[in-house]
Amino acid sequence: MRVACCAAAGFEHLHISVGVRVRGVSTSPSPTSLGLVQITDPDEVIDNEEEASSLPQYLPLRYAVNSSIPDTFLPLVAFANATSVQFTFDVAFTKKSTTARSALATVYFPLTTTRRARAPQPAPETKCMVQQHGVLDHASQECVSYQALTSLCVQVRLSPGGAASLAPMVRARKSSGVPSYGCSAAAAWSPVAYAPLPLEGHSTDDVAVPPVNLTALTITVRSELDPYLHAQVITHDSMTFGLSSRSCLIVGASCLALGALLAALTAAAARRYCRDAMADPTGGDASQPRYHYGQLEDAMNDNVLSPASSMSVYSLSPAWRHRGQSSLGVEMFPLQRGEDGDEYG
Repeated sequence: MRVACCAAAGFEHLHISVGVRVRGVSTSPSPTSLGLVQITDPDEVIDNEEEASSLPQYLPLRYAVNSSIPDTFLPLVAFANATSVQFTFDVAFTKKSTTARSALATVYFPLTTTRRARAPQPAPETKCMVQQHGVLDHASQECVSYQALTSLCVQVRLSPGGAASLAPMVRARKSSGVPSYGCSAAAAWSPVAYAPLPLEGHSTDDVAVPPVNLTALTITVRSELDPYLHAQVITHDSMTFGLSSRSCLIVGASCLALGALLAALTAAAARRYCRDAMADPTGGDASQPRYHYGQLEDAMNDNVLSPASSMSVYSLSPAWRHRGQSSLGVEMFPLQRGEDGDEYG
């Protein structure tokens, strides 16, 4: 199944280029713009319940720079300088010999950043390097991670006339100044992402951070109607879509079959119990005859009771001799055998 998007046709008619404005450096790079191309390959989706082939196919609505960033696009960044950059986008929508142009600009983002976290104990120097990819600051006992900008992704909204604008995901954050027109729910829809730099050393005292070249930066523009963005919203960033309709049908049929089997066993047991209760209204075992006191001896004399069945009523041990009620109605008690072999009542 292929999911069609109402804005796919309009998004295919875009021509996008990106430029930068840098501040915090003495010498700015020469103005350079990079063209973005449309990406038709679907995003890599990890689903914990189903095979990737069972997920719906869709047309990605995104543009990206398909080559490495040239050295002239961004300056060589040093951590000693507070260098920040603003990305500008020139969006041209062309359809039927009519072109609508839009100029978009992000806020200024730092090209490098330093993040601090509490140092884990024990062996903080080793754990800072292995677990948090940073170094230990002995003065504050914190892990310091030196990070550089690795990706930029923004969402774009198209009007019916072809005008483009940035599309924030969380409109409540607009007044706070924190942009939310990014492409990742895990990053709270921040447009930028940073990654730690590989450093040699265990503490801030013996680490020298070299200048950073941002040629590996990725730049992406997505439509706000991109199915990948909506998948993050409806799955709460888990990207787990659960069972397919076929799997649900199989599980449901299995549960119904198991329930029917248990119901049949219960009905059979209830039927047998009711049949036994009807055969013996007193509630006893219908397979064994019931005798009132005084009838046992007559039944044994007439060979009605077998030794096995009579054992459940009276003990036939040689030390005991039982009598019930005689034919004349005289009640007789069991006789006990004493130590000398005499019988007494």
